Amino acid sequence: MSEEQQQQPAPAGRKVNPKLVVAAIVGLVLIVFAVLNTHDTTVDFIVDSVKAPLIVVIVVSALLGMLLGALLRRRARHHQP
Repeated sequence: MSEEQQQQPAPAGRKVNPKLVVAAIVGLVLIVFAVLNTHDTTVDFIVDSVKAPLIVVIVVSALLGMLLGALLRRRARHHQP
């Protein structure tokens, strides 16, 4: 072996983002929960009621929660001194 091959440092390992790991686990649990709950349910609004598959209600609720969380986080960042 030449000196160049012996002196090259080993490539650094990939760093794992803990937030990404937690988000993946939460997403996986949400998907499993939604798939296991496919029966129809009634969603009551103030003026009307709608019948929908529970999986749709779960996914729409999760998406609305993520959107609201992102908007609030963005607003909090803009209002910091």
